[in-house]
Order: sequence, then structure tokens, then C-alpha cells
Amino acid sequence: MALKVVRPANYGLLPMGERFAQADSDVLDRHPPVFIVGPPRVGSTVLMQMLSQKLNVSYLRNYHQWVFGFPLLGELIFGGQQSPNLALESEYGSTRGLSGAWEGGEWWYRFFPRTPNYVDEPTARLVDERALLRSVTNWTNGAQRSLVFKNTYASLRIRTLARVFPNARYIHISRGVLGNAHSILEARREALGSYAQWFGLRPPGWEQACLGDAINQVLFQVRQTHQTLVEDFESFGVPTRFVHNVQYEDLCALPEKTIKGVETFVSAFGIRGHVSPSLPGQLPLRQTSRLDSEMHGQLVDRLKSEGGY
Repeated sequence: MALKVVRPANYGLLPMGERFAQADSDVLDRHPPVFIVGPPRVGSTVLMQMLSQKLNVSYLRNYHQWVFGFPLLGELIFGGQQSPNLALESEYGSTRGLSGAWEGGEWWYRFFPRTPNYVDEPTARLVDERALLRSVTNWTNGAQRSLVFKNTYASLRIRTLARVFPNARYIHISRGVLGNAHSILEARREALGSYAQWFGLRPPGWEQACLGDAINQVLFQVRQTHQTLVEDFESFGVPTRFVHNVQYEDLCALPEKTIKGVETFVSAFGIRGHVSPSLPGQLPLRQTSRLDSEMHGQLVDRLKSEGGY
């Protein structure tokens, strides 16, 4: 209720602060934004939490829900300090605490239409690219460090992101198909009450996929998101050296090594690490299914029949 009260200000008054603020025109060359992309339920939130502890970056935090119309204001009010002891836990992308990572849906919807999710050529005409560039430039200029964004819907917005931020970098996170599909099915049931309800981003072709059963839908969602990313990176001129791939299973088995790989990637364009507590030696990978036995069995059988298990 409280957030609804401040929403008008975030869409009206607060963006005026970005409009009239002065910013260096080349600040994004020195501090390019970083976008974490991939399908839902691939571990992007825990990756974001680890990076926020290890890197000298700014990012959308839970306190920005109050000032998403002018994110830099949140930095000024709350200090924008790193939080080296954030808990590595979340629920469907949501985290706890004021400094917890926020997916920032309301911030993104200042610039992008809510539907369709995929930015094709007609949809691109509806995107407020100037306001998007102004917001990121203003915030980066005030923070004097790169911004890292974690929102799976960014995976379907490469057309715009590549044009507005030609120097942006991307961290593309993947997960084994079985684990990824299992997690999405679980989220459908627990968050939406039914395996039949679509959960998360809707990649191009999702309408046709909805004609199939729940397993076909989630497998399509995972595969099509990855395929769309790969195709759009190439189509819209994102250099391969601007994309770093992370595998969720590696992140869980060897957190320090995997994050070190990300640190090496981002250090090439000026992002530095900082002293912080060590990450856990490993993160537990669930070995048991929370799906009902029939659904789990059908998922395994489907993947076996495709040679993907």
C-alpha cells in the first residue's frame, strides 16, 4: 500500500531530477552497465548477490522501490554502500533487507511496455530510449561506478539495450535443462497454484507453445530464451568478448572460482573487486524432487526421449 502512494511521484516528479541533472557524456564508456540475462530459475539472483558482495558496483536495491523514478536519490539517501554480508537466499527473485538486490520491474516499466515481453521492431518504437539512457547515465555519473542489472526480462530486450548501450556487457547464466525446467514447474505450482499457469518471461513464440502441455511449455521457455539471446547478440552487434557465460552448477560447486572468472571478465573494462568475506565453499544442489511423482516422471521421460537427460 505504501509503495502505491509514492508511485505517482516516481512516474511524474522524481524523473525530473534525472532530466535536469548534469552528467558526463562519456561516463558510460568508463563505467559500462552490466546485464545478467538468462531464463527464469537459473540462479541469477544468487549470482547477483555474490557479485554485489565481491564487486565495486551499484545495483537496484530494495530501497529503490521507493525512488525508482530517480535511483540516484536512493544512493544519496541510503549511502549506496556495499553490503558484504547479504544472505544468499531469495524467493522467486525477491530478497530481504533494504540493501537486497531488487529486480526493479517498476524501474524497467518506466521505459518498456509491459507487453509484449520481447522487443521486436514494432515494440521497439514504444520504448522510451532517451529516458532509459538518461536514467542510467545520471545514476552512473553520480555513483562513478558501473551498474549491474539482474532482471530476466532483459534477456528479451537486447535490441534496445545494444542500441542504447553499445558498450554494455552481459553475463549469460545457464542451468541444466532438467533442473531449470523442474524449478519453473515448481514455481508455477507454488507461486501460481497450477502447473498450467505460465511463470516468468514470455519469449517469442510462447503463444504457440501454450498449446502444448506444461512440460512442453517450460522446455520451450528455457530453450527459446537461450536461443533468442544468442541470435540477438549476433543480430544486434554485441561482440562475443562482451558476453561472459556462467553455468549455475559451476556456481554452486565452486562459487569462488566461478565468481573469480566473472571478476576477470569485468576487470577488463574497469570494474574492480573489493575486500569482502569469502563465499561459501559450495552451495547445495537439491537432489530430490518437489514435484509430484507423476509430473517429475513425465519430465524425465520427455528429456530421455529427446536425448537430453
